[in-house]
Amino acid sequence: MRSFILGVLALAVLGAPASAADVEAPKAATNTVCPTCDKAVDPAKDPAVTVKGKDGKDVTLAACCKGCAGKIEADPAKFADKAVKGAEKGAEKAAEKPAAK
Repeated sequence: MRSFILGVLALAVLGAPASAADVEAPKAATNTVCPTCDKAVDPAKDPAVTVKGKDGKDVTLAACCKGCAGKIEADPAKFADKAVKGAEKGAEKAAEKPAAK
């Protein structure tokens, strides 16, 4: 019994990150268009989903609704690349627009 408890404690200590600083927090969503249905999204207010991108890094995507967020979670590879490209396009369009008066 004693060795069982020691084994469980060892696994708990070795399996846990050394500190909270070692765990990278997900980045905020940057896309302004829902990758599932092409509706406008507000990354600050709409549901966000963090998934693994094709490069293996975490990508946080904003969705227009909980239904679309579920679709992203179900098939992240399908939507991650599309959302990243959409965010890049949106940044290019914003740079082209003259400043509002």
